[in-house]
Amino acid sequence: MPVIRTDGIAWAPETPAARHAIAARLAKDPTACAAAPPSARLALVLARCHALEATRRAHELKGEAWRSGGISPSFSWVADARDSTSDAPPLLDVLIRLRMRAVALCRLCHGTAAPDTLEALLDLARAYAASGLWLQAEAHAKRVVSLLTETPARVDDGNDVVSMADEAAATSVLGLFSRLASIAAAAAHQSRVPWHALVTILANAGEPRLAEQPWGVLEGADGFARRPDVPGGDLSWAGVVSFLRVAHGGFAAVTRRLEAVAPTHDTAALDHAFRAAVVTPGAGAAFAAPLRDAVIASSSAAAALAGSGLAVWLCARVDADAARGAAAAPVTWEECVAALVACPFPVSVGGTTSLSPRAAVQRVANLRARAHVLCGRAHARRGELAAAAHVLRSALHASKNADRPSGAVAADAHAALADVAVAACAVSRRRGDVALQWIDSEAEEFAATCESRRHHANGTTADAKADAEWTPDVRAKASVTVRPTCSGSPGAARDPAATAAASHLERAEAASEVVYGRVTSNFAAALVLAARGALAAATGDDKAACDTFARAEVRLGAAGAPAPRAATNVRLARILRRYPSRRHEAARRLSAAAVFYNGCAVAAAEVAAAAADAAVVDRADTARTQYARLASTCWAEAAEILRRCGTIANGPGLTACVDAL
Repeated sequence: MPVIRTDGIAWAPETPAARHAIAARLAKDPTACAAAPPSARLALVLARCHALEATRRAHELKGEAWRSGGISPSFSWVADARDSTSDAPPLLDVLIRLRMRAVALCRLCHGTAAPDTLEALLDLARAYAASGLWLQAEAHAKRVVSLLTETPARVDDGNDVVSMADEAAATSVLGLFSRLASIAAAAAHQSRVPWHALVTILANAGEPRLAEQPWGVLEGADGFARRPDVPGGDLSWAGVVSFLRVAHGGFAAVTRRLEAVAPTHDTAALDHAFRAAVVTPGAGAAFAAPLRDAVIASSSAAAALAGSGLAVWLCARVDADAARGAAAAPVTWEECVAALVACPFPVSVGGTTSLSPRAAVQRVANLRARAHVLCGRAHARRGELAAAAHVLRSALHASKNADRPSGAVAADAHAALADVAVAACAVSRRRGDVALQWIDSEAEEFAATCESRRHHANGTTADAKADAEWTPDVRAKASVTVRPTCSGSPGAARDPAATAAASHLERAEAASEVVYGRVTSNFAAALVLAARGALAAATGDDKAACDTFARAEVRLGAAGAPAPRAATNVRLARILRRYPSRRHEAARRLSAAAVFYNGCAVAAAEVAAAAADAAVVDRADTARTQYARLASTCWAEAAEILRRCGTIANGPGLTACVDAL
């Protein structure tokens, strides 16, 4: 049973981590920020980018995307995400400008073709894609591919390369805090660290800069001298951390070096999740379990760190803290950076073992795969389906050499290939000819390699959030209408394009589990389930569609995503109403969706009435109109179903349906 921590303040160091202290000072003083080194400004810019991404994502999941500057139809069951406006809302305008600054600062800090700079270019491309500016997004993605192809030597050699000495220093930091946590957890010490124990640990550290004796305390014949200002010679755990940050120059030097060599974008993503889990603001310490949950909840951190040594270390720390109970010490920011650099669990690279979590060959392959995915999506949006499939397959091939081959990049590529397969099916049926040859090849490959595994795991796929970077295209499949050849017929199940789409969606779900874990709150896996339900409905398999939609609805509720949950309820209800025995359930689901849409309309109306900015009023009024229309449609359909069932279709009757859901 997990331990509920109520002693966060007692474990909170009074002195923040150096990175957080610098960021807070620069955020308050524009003059100091302008004069700060590029690396400090880059950290601040990336922190703002992650904050904006989190805000936009939260608004979209709650059906309040208009609050970020525009209304997103991605979760509306009547809209097709592919037809959304290309006008970038203000929040995305700000995000694009910040991503541009990040690119410029990365060039100053690392060079034009360094991995960190290429990651910044890909993040800028994703921001353009989110705004509907696909020409710019594709141009930046192709630029990354060009740099990876033309200047491989420069890409492999960064300005700050993790050396064996850095990995050893990071391992020493992890060992230091591990021993301190063990001492604090011992019953005899009552969550305190004796001064002589601290000196002993530091003196025996493998890193020379940590082994420097603090404050001139030396070991003598009579043992260690006590600090005169520490009663009983003991320090609280928070006092130990504050001492290391303020008074131990060697510890500060090691921390600065580890932050310099750690991957810039991974560090920024981890920092964003860390700040959401801190015991108190500015403490620079977080308990392991909340930190793990924050990493999973952050799409950027989960995608960057899934399967890494840090993720394995953090999970091991959660297990160790559960055994220690209330005496378990928090995780410091310095520990997280050390784990990011040290990667205490080896990663296999081409038959050899590398201690680095982001070895050059792996990182280059990851960047290439991400760039190919963006290019493939751009081809698909222009209707160039064969070219899109070719580029996306190249992304899958490149991801096999990446650091986490089954993770976010693979999930993104498989989801995009499923989109392409569904679009190809629709095109071939409009023309009245058979599916394209490359779709047939996809289906044959799936049948040859995955059919037995799929049947074996049928109905037992583990609950699993793929990267928010690709979920909008997964959501779009809920709006794609594919006419079945014969409702529920065996021929529909053998459609090559549908088979290929099902194959890629299944693989995308499995990859998302690698990134976000097998938990019911996995938002990305829930979206993949909804897409699989839409595909089953399009091919006439109502039973599979109902089962899949129902599972997706439960997981979306657990993930705190009411907007896609309402859209899923509507799609499920429109299938259930065909069957007399399940019409009451259909009415309940439609009523629940109507209540949600009505609440969104009311909230938008309140903002429109109180706002002074004309642009805000226009956005809120547009949102109110759209959500009111959705609510009205759902109420009307629920009332019609109840009338057919002989139930009184009035307001109380519909409310009772909602209460019964």
